[in-house]
Amino acid sequence: MQEPRIEEALAESLPAILVDPPWAWEPIVLEGLEPSQAPVSVTWDMYLRIRFEKEAKFLGRKDADWAAVAERFRSGRALSELNAKNRSYLYASLLLYGPEELAHELLEDRRYWDEFTDLQALGGVVVRHELKAYPLALHIATREDPDSALFLKPFLSADAAEVMVAKEVGGDTVGRDWAATHGAAAASLLVPFALDRPGPRRTAAEAMLRTIIADHGDDAVLQAGRAYGAEAVRAMEMLRYPASMPKPYAPERLPQVLLRGRDAALPASATRNLTALLLLSKPGPLHSFVEQVIELCDPGSLAEFAWALCITAEPSPYSWAPEGIKYALGRLGDDETVRRLAEVIAGWEPAWPGPLAARNALEVFVAIGSDTALRTLHRIAQKPHPSKSIREEAQHALKRAAQARGLTTARLLDRLVPDLGLDADGAMTLDYGPRNFRVGFDEQLNPYVIDGTGKHRKSLPKPGPKDDAEVAVPAHRRFTELKKAVRAIATEQHKRLHQAMLTGRDWPLEEFRAVYVDHPLLRHFARRLVWTAEQGGTATEFRIAEDRSFADVDDKEFVLSPAARITLPHPVRLDDALHAWAQLFADYEIVQPFPQLGRPVHRLSEEEQATSRLTRFEGAEVPTEAFTRLARGDWSLKVGPDGWQDRDLLVYPFDGMGRCVEVRFGPGIAKRPNPALIQRIDKVEHVKVGANTYRRESLPLGSLDPVVASELLTDLTDLTTTTGN
Repeated sequence: MQEPRIEEALAESLPAILVDPPWAWEPIVLEGLEPSQAPVSVTWDMYLRIRFEKEAKFLGRKDADWAAVAERFRSGRALSELNAKNRSYLYASLLLYGPEELAHELLEDRRYWDEFTDLQALGGVVVRHELKAYPLALHIATREDPDSALFLKPFLSADAAEVMVAKEVGGDTVGRDWAATHGAAAASLLVPFALDRPGPRRTAAEAMLRTIIADHGDDAVLQAGRAYGAEAVRAMEMLRYPASMPKPYAPERLPQVLLRGRDAALPASATRNLTALLLLSKPGPLHSFVEQVIELCDPGSLAEFAWALCITAEPSPYSWAPEGIKYALGRLGDDETVRRLAEVIAGWEPAWPGPLAARNALEVFVAIGSDTALRTLHRIAQKPHPSKSIREEAQHALKRAAQARGLTTARLLDRLVPDLGLDADGAMTLDYGPRNFRVGFDEQLNPYVIDGTGKHRKSLPKPGPKDDAEVAVPAHRRFTELKKAVRAIATEQHKRLHQAMLTGRDWPLEEFRAVYVDHPLLRHFARRLVWTAEQGGTATEFRIAEDRSFADVDDKEFVLSPAARITLPHPVRLDDALHAWAQLFADYEIVQPFPQLGRPVHRLSEEEQATSRLTRFEGAEVPTEAFTRLARGDWSLKVGPDGWQDRDLLVYPFDGMGRCVEVRFGPGIAKRPNPALIQRIDKVEHVKVGANTYRRESLPLGSLDPVVASELLTDLTDLTTTTGN
């Protein structure tokens, strides 16, 4: 059943942009305007100046009797004694290398302006003499040669403006380049041409003014219009929009846009104008008009409208959707938009879309910027997708979102963990009416339930006949949703904390408190781990007590300085304190969320530290399955193209600089049926691999970080002691 339409708002209550948009105005014509005749000035595009200097560097004659050459031109003998080619060559040489006073005299002699045919030399002349070369450059710019106006580009004058408009009419883009170089000053000279009767000159001047708006902002052009009156300013406002506006979708195909209060809606004409405004490929300075609409209209209604625009637009495998759609979703979308777009992306086939289209769609999450949007983006970045580009582009988008906030990706993700509505004690009370239940969490973030009698339950019971269905049914649903959400968070946090322990990532104290100590969910993880505080050059281990205070290994209160940096230490770094901490946790029956204190600790021998080889593992025979299983973790498996060859190896990378440990084995893992069941480890070596993978540099094992060495030795010990069961 179709919802009843809301009464339309009166036009006088709406922003002018929705009622009488400038792109719909009739062209304003003000004939007879004259541009200001300000003194000629020079402004360089430095790239053009360098180009001119380079092109003229090896041209012309550098040594001559310049006084005699100048006299030859002054007397007019050059016209009769020299042919045109030699005359042009000598003319350019004097202007490029002769004394300035003689060159300036020759530049004023109009008899030779048409003799100048070496345009490459003219660039050097303009660089050297600037304003003195202006009359010559202006004269040559009127030629039909396609490059003739380029040498006029550094000069600003009314005559230069007229030439540049003419060149633009002829299809030469140098006019727009000139306008971009001179900005607001050029705009004041172009306004009269842009207010002339409709025709090629007006169209060219409008294109040049739009270039100034794109490069320097619309104020530059509006200010230029003020010198010619109110009607000129009104005409300049029209230039803030493209010459060809996008065709808006019919309002009847889109939902009504409701005003705040939801008791009135935009009229169909205003909706059409809003659509056109949003569909501009590069809104730029028009964002302020969209902000007026956002202030006026209901946020949820705008989000629905933006989504309707999206699904109405024709999808493209190259760009996903027009830029205006991407902008509308990012600026007007909400968390429901995030959910819908995530569903669309999840349904994309492996071959669709391409990387650019994927990037455009994922940028919408970044633009919306809510916690829900960024969590969804992170979920897409972590979850395998049939289209490889989706996951990769999601990771890049998340990184850009973090950089925009001055954060690393890891720090951004810290801030995105939801509290799920838990109270200050990190728990939740669910009400069934006559009875209620307290929900808490164990070290693995598995929820447990305590009923009103204090009895522990593994799960929340279903509502019974004596319970109040109005509160009990939603409460039971909330518990189901809570379990699902917490399970996903626990899995993610397990990985991230484990990685932090291996990499030595640290947190400033204030951030550590916010992320782990005071967070109602993550504190269940954090208080079951041992942490290290680096302060004043000293590292001290501590734990988080039940009351959220800090305690040392002797269970005494531990006070951290505001400048402390917190890390999650690997047991290899705890040294003699490891046993004491393990005993304390055992006494308090604290079960860790993942192995930290009970993690295996291995160290290299002195002999091994001095060499690149781990010979203790070489020669071991290992089931093939054990290699493939290890490769699912931090190791990667490199299999030769044909299988059954000695190029098969396991690689444990340490950084992005090519350092790794390689485990070479044979006979190899075949890609065809009947693979070998047992592999023999031939060589284990610490190397640095160059860009050419055949170049390897052996490195001493002693250069490995103790944590990396311990984890590496743990994996290889497990690998070589496996039985294949």
